[in-house]
Amino acid sequence: MTFLDRKKISLWTLVLLSLWILIFRATQVHNNELSWDVFGYYLPLEGTFIYDDPLLTDRTWVEEINAKHHVSDTLYQISSTPENEPMYFFLLGMSYMYAIFFFIAHFLAGMLGYAQDGLSSPYQYTLAMGMVVYTIIGLIYLRKILLRFFTDQLTSVLLLICVLGTNYAHHMTIKNLETVNMLFMFITIVIWNTIRWYEDGKLKNMLAIGVSITMMALIKPSEVLVVLIPLIWGLSSLREIPKRFHQLWLHKNQLILSLAVCFLIASPQVYYWYVKTGSFFYDSYKNPGVGLDFLSPHIYGGIFSYRKGWLVYTPIMIFALLGFIPLYKKRKDLFFGMLIPFLISLYIIVSWTEYWYGASFSNRPVIVQYPILLISLGFFLQWIWKQKNSIRYSFSGIVLLLVFLNLFQWWQFQNYIIDSTRMTKEYYWKVFLKTSVSAEDRELLLLERSYDPANLNQLKNENKYTSTSIQRSDYLPILMENYSVEEFIETKQIPFNELTDKDHCYAQFTFDYAVKNPEGKEIFLSCMMSRSNGDYGQYYFKLTGTDTLQNRVDTLFLTPEIRSEKDQLKFFIWNPNKLAFKMQNFKLKVLEPKK
Repeated sequence: MTFLDRKKISLWTLVLLSLWILIFRATQVHNNELSWDVFGYYLPLEGTFIYDDPLLTDRTWVEEINAKHHVSDTLYQISSTPENEPMYFFLLGMSYMYAIFFFIAHFLAGMLGYAQDGLSSPYQYTLAMGMVVYTIIGLIYLRKILLRFFTDQLTSVLLLICVLGTNYAHHMTIKNLETVNMLFMFITIVIWNTIRWYEDGKLKNMLAIGVSITMMALIKPSEVLVVLIPLIWGLSSLREIPKRFHQLWLHKNQLILSLAVCFLIASPQVYYWYVKTGSFFYDSYKNPGVGLDFLSPHIYGGIFSYRKGWLVYTPIMIFALLGFIPLYKKRKDLFFGMLIPFLISLYIIVSWTEYWYGASFSNRPVIVQYPILLISLGFFLQWIWKQKNSIRYSFSGIVLLLVFLNLFQWWQFQNYIIDSTRMTKEYYWKVFLKTSVSAEDRELLLLERSYDPANLNQLKNENKYTSTSIQRSDYLPILMENYSVEEFIETKQIPFNELTDKDHCYAQFTFDYAVKNPEGKEIFLSCMMSRSNGDYGQYYFKLTGTDTLQNRVDTLFLTPEIRSEKDQLKFFIWNPNKLAFKMQNFKLKVLEPKK
């Protein structure tokens, strides 16, 4: 009997799943694939090979692209150097992965008469379909890993659960241009080559591990901690760590060569940082409103909440977590090498302040850990299959129901019944297993935030808010009886948790003001949230008027998604032209949701 005969079921499962992913993706390509974050990952290719600006010295061409194709509401994909010069926001890893398909698309665009601008149809379609290659490679390695621990039949079941029973389906098809697709592939390569290296000690496996870890770090820096997998794989206890380092020392020549290759791969990124900033390492991810807060992890929000809780929308993975129990009992040598990297990764994921990760289905970044979790799930299924028939058959029914639930909720997500960012417990159960949703049902969702500056601070359904006046004198500006020509007037800050205990509120500013000789020049009421490393959610209300106190402001500022309840509402008058300005009758009210 040949190898393929013995492995026939899982092989055919892999083939059929790959065909389904390929066909499904081919029917879902649209003309805005290269937008939002993907546009940021993709920018270095356009800058280097189309717009002759590989270092991004001029952002004008990016603004022109956005004006023409509307790839993003704001150009957050561009960061800045210490000298406030433009630079790429994201690292270069995703551009590496896109490159071969970008060149194919560039050739096709020229041959077929499309604009060779990086965003015409050949680019959109070629890159979207090209990413399926990485998805299939990841599945091939996943199958190889699972066959090391389980039978062919159980491997087939685990592959089916991964693709059809989890949020993998969405992010490896419709959203396959995002980071998780590439990260999934690379972590399977790391795990497989780790297994092989500890068996044979071959250089090719060490190189594959090093290259994959480097690429993961260039795609998403926090994923560099995947290095823990080869470091502690196969250790029965942490006391064996010194032996592991001795083992690596015996292969120091392989390690040195691997590190040299890793440095070569990372060198364009290091060179870019150095040329742009003068430093070999630079954090271009400047966004005070979003980031890692290790001391304030959103454990409940990221795992259990209805907004985007992983186990709420991917409940079948509860059994993967339970699988660590039989894994510990049967393969203690695998337990620590799997559990520790998973727990560290999960902690980092829930420490991200935007724990719902944008418009994702379930908790997107946990998918990278599925190769580990599918092994633990396999051990749980092995344990279940040793129980009596009634338990086995009942559990099989539960698995089928959960796969159906995942596919149905994915359909709801694609058809905007499950909302991508605003889910609540009440709304979830209101639309549970429904194929349509009413406007009344949608009233149960979280606040709908507008990206349009003209509508950003509009208050809808005022009857759902209560109003409270701010009375504390240290939070209110001193009334200005005389004119001031200061550029910044009366900066005030109020901790968010003293404004409300809800997830948002509106600040209502009312005052009279006068401006001497404005002559078309402007003054602004500036509002934002402030924290130690910067301000976010900035909004500027333009003040126009004359030299009388009959000019009146009555405006609302909606607080942005709050990073921490200790962040402060900051407001002041910004007078860039230093016009003579005064104000009176200042009042500040807080409008917060009733529930």
